[in-house]
Parts: sequence; C-alpha cells; structure tokens
Amino acid sequence: MPVTVGKTYKPIREVEVQYEIDDKKCKECKDRPCLKVCPVNAIHEVPPDNHIEIDEKCIGCILCREACPYDAIKMKTILSEP
Repeated sequence: MPVTVGKTYKPIREVEVQYEIDDKKCKECKDRPCLKVCPVNAIHEVPPDNHIEIDEKCIGCILCREACPYDAIKMKTILSEP
C-alpha cells in the first residue's frame, strides 16, 4: 500500500451564504428571472409590495444573482473557523 508523506489536510468548514437584495433595483424588474432559475424554489415575492426574499432552502448556487438584470442581488460568504 502506498504511503503519502508531507500531505496535510484542511478540516472541512461550514459555509454560510447571506444575500442582500437592493429593493430599489429589484422593483424595476417585472420578469423576475431570479424566481425562474432557482433550483430549490428558495426565492419568493412577498406581498403587499412583492419584494423578493430568499429563504433557508437556499443552497448558495448564485444562479439568482447571475440571472438578475439589475444587479440587485449581492452575496456574502462566511466561512466558519477551521
């Protein structure tokens, strides 16, 4: 059996993804492509003003951010300590 020498492994860290939505920019959008591309249906319009919220089902795939024509969705990634 081969032996690997000098290789170090980093512990797995938990990743938390936080999204910030610029409501001003978001309200300009009528098509809501972010709703259409989310693979886990984590994005919802919330009445009465139909602003967008991303819920805990979000898997951090960033498809919503990429689909947004107004650049209204910003993402912040937080890594836990190793």
